[in-house]
Amino acid sequence: MKRKGLALSKIFWTQKEDALLKKHYTDLSIDELERLLKRSINSIRYRASVVLKLRRVDSKRLPWTKEEDRILRKLFPSAGWPEIQKALPGRTMPSIFSHARVLALVRIAPGHMPWSEREEKILEDSFGSLSWPELEDSLPGRTRAAITIHAQFRRLKRTHTRKPWSEEEIGLLKVAIQKLKNTDSPEQEDAIISEFKNKVKRSYLAISRKLSELGFS
Repeated sequence: MKRKGLALSKIFWTQKEDALLKKHYTDLSIDELERLLKRSINSIRYRASVVLKLRRVDSKRLPWTKEEDRILRKLFPSAGWPEIQKALPGRTMPSIFSHARVLALVRIAPGHMPWSEREEKILEDSFGSLSWPELEDSLPGRTRAAITIHAQFRRLKRTHTRKPWSEEEIGLLKVAIQKLKNTDSPEQEDAIISEFKNKVKRSYLAISRKLSELGFS
């Protein structure tokens, strides 16, 4: 019996094949498993990691195959993550990011512009210290998902703590507060806050929060 030109034995895994895979997945190389099972590398990795939930305990990383490189070059620039991970079973997102850097691949999501040098600098300087609302305020037009993915690609880490205010920044803020108290003009208030923001390189949200802490709202 045939299905789309393929023998059913090549579509469905047998109990014997599963037993061999469970027995040898941690001690044989992927090439040796390919020869033993007469299955493709992608099929073996998918069966092991997704279906049988097997994990390799050896510390040696599996080398990327030419076929995986071809798939990554084709999909990485614009395909969605579910599609990429489905096409590369057994490869984690950090592994995919790491190998994409080796291949000098650049990810540009559909409908989004490449990251500018200014945005790259803001992300590098602020990703580890600003809150998510502050980051989104500092990078208008970039969603939290886009920021997260690009930060992972850049290997940036979050510290989950806000950058503390320096004595100089607090002094400048108190001067700005005095100016705000002496004006009733919304336009002048906006100008004062904008001037202060440019001096301290803080987001509007961070400034608003600090003003509230100092009892000025």
